[in-house]
Amino acid sequence: MRYGGNPYFFCGRRPIREARIASYIVREHRKGRALREILDDRYLARCGSRELTWKVLLEPSVVRRLERDVEQAVRSLRGATGAAATPVEAASERLDAGPGGPVAA
Repeated sequence: MRYGGNPYFFCGRRPIREARIASYIVREHRKGRALREILDDRYLARCGSRELTWKVLLEPSVVRRLERDVEQAVRSLRGATGAAATPVEAASERLDAGPGGPVAA
């Protein structure tokens, strides 16, 4: 009887590949690379299949880490430009300004 060539099948699956893929995606995203560009990297193809990469990418912990990075980037851009962070805030600022300009507090 053969178990996929792995004599340690009874130990269960080892999530080393998944951890490497997740840390690579988050690390490259923090460097400012687009997610589409990261997903096309040869490194990810060597680490596992496209399906494995998508499985890792859709894990809630990875999604939260990417969301947190995006939120921090938006906040830093907002602070640098003084612009609204979301379309709702932008619309709110336009409504507050009214036809005669900004409302003085």
